[in-house]
Amino acid sequence: MRRPALVLSVLLVLSVLAGVLELASAQVPITVWGYVKMPDGSPAAGASVTVKAGGVTKSTTTKSDGTYKVDLTVPSVPVTVTVTARKGEYKGSASKTGKGVIRIDVTLKKPSPPPTTPSKKSTSIELSAEKGEYAVGDTVVVRGRIKPAMSVTVTVVVVRPSGAAFSDSVKTDEDGTFVYSFVADEPGVWKVYAKYAGSKEYAGSSSPTVEILVKEKAQITMSVKAPGPRKVVIEGVVEPPVAGATVMIYVSLDGGKTWVYLCNATTDETGHYRVELELAVGGNLLFKAVFPGTEILAQCETEKPPAAKLPAPEEEKLKKQIEELRKREAELKERVAELESENAQLRQRVKELEEKLAEAQEALKKLNVTLTKLSTEAETYKGEAAQLKTTALIGVPLAIIAGVAVGLVLSKKIF
Repeated sequence: MRRPALVLSVLLVLSVLAGVLELASAQVPITVWGYVKMPDGSPAAGASVTVKAGGVTKSTTTKSDGTYKVDLTVPSVPVTVTVTARKGEYKGSASKTGKGVIRIDVTLKKPSPPPTTPSKKSTSIELSAEKGEYAVGDTVVVRGRIKPAMSVTVTVVVVRPSGAAFSDSVKTDEDGTFVYSFVADEPGVWKVYAKYAGSKEYAGSSSPTVEILVKEKAQITMSVKAPGPRKVVIEGVVEPPVAGATVMIYVSLDGGKTWVYLCNATTDETGHYRVELELAVGGNLLFKAVFPGTEILAQCETEKPPAAKLPAPEEEKLKKQIEELRKREAELKERVAELESENAQLRQRVKELEEKLAEAQEALKKLNVTLTKLSTEAETYKGEAAQLKTTALIGVPLAIIAGVAVGLVLSKKIF
């Protein structure tokens, strides 16, 4: 008995919590507004408008300028909003998914007549724009196709953001395709659709309306400086000035064929941006800046990407080697100059020694002559000395004998 009661209590609590969560989630406010227009583009004043979103419905009436506005609370966002408008026999509807403030414009159409037995072949028209967003002054290009394929005249209707409309006739090709272009000369949402009046064989038809957002044109400048081997300073200006806008910086290593994202920069109150980067690559680099745009300014990028040359690591190493070689070359040239100076001094010393050697040889020659003369004289003196020696050798004994004889004679006389 206690377990069923416990289960019942848990289920009751969960139900209460679910109700609380449901109430809490149904408190998201949104505002839906827009224009209701007649088929010719004029304001549909006094039209009844019903807005449905997230199971909530609210009705109102358009003002004299065709505008309406309702405030709703929905369970969650984003939410799909459907707006239905009616004025007399004209009615129309449009849907959009969003949150916060949601703008939905409705163009009323005359109700189709009751279906009858088809007597003509049905037709349909496809229509698309090359881009969904343009800048003021750009040429908007829309392309279409009528099915079945045939060469006929279709009417292209263009509705300006102000509500004024203009139209042109375009001839389709044999395959049913056609191209139409016009210059968007004011900002806002432009609407384009094509219609075919039909013929005896084919029924008329209209294409879905294509909305094109046109923004004010913007420009961005960019300059690049390389104060260091791998350092670059990038700066530029977004015009008209936008504060706090993001600017995306890209680099190309192959002359602009491919681009690599580098970083983001942020503009100041004057629209100026600046960033310093340390790059690990070198060579001839191209840079470009892309401004993604704002709600009122169109996207733009640098028209002529600036270039900068950064030395590669191998190039830096080679430059250092060249500098060292040049330094070594200067040292060697200085040493060669010193050696040449020493060589000149040695040559001068050799010359002086050669001159002294020549003088010495000349003196030696003279000395040899003198020695020869003295040698000759010595030989002469030697001969004379030999004669004197002979004389001395003979004369001494004779003198001794003579002395002895004299002594004997004298001794005899005395005694």
